[in-house]
Amino acid sequence: MNRINWIALVIGALIIASLAAEVVAQGRRGAVLQLDEEKIKGEIEKPEAYYILAPSNLTYQQTPPEASFLVRLYETVEKAPF
Repeated sequence: MNRINWIALVIGALIIASLAAEVVAQGRRGAVLQLDEEKIKGEIEKPEAYYILAPSNLTYQQTPPEASFLVRLYETVEKAPF
């Protein structure tokens, strides 16, 4: 296909597309849908959620403090603050 045929094909496709869009737009102009007012009565249910926690025994043990930490703590207490 040479260049002139290609350009003619593209121009023809654009013309057809624009004509089709215009026909669709004219068809939509005449269709008007009017709805009457409706009242809807009802109640809104509140959401509910239930959960059950099983009782568990908490067992814990204290970890012995490290001696190096206590030494550093005592040093900061003995120094003057300012």
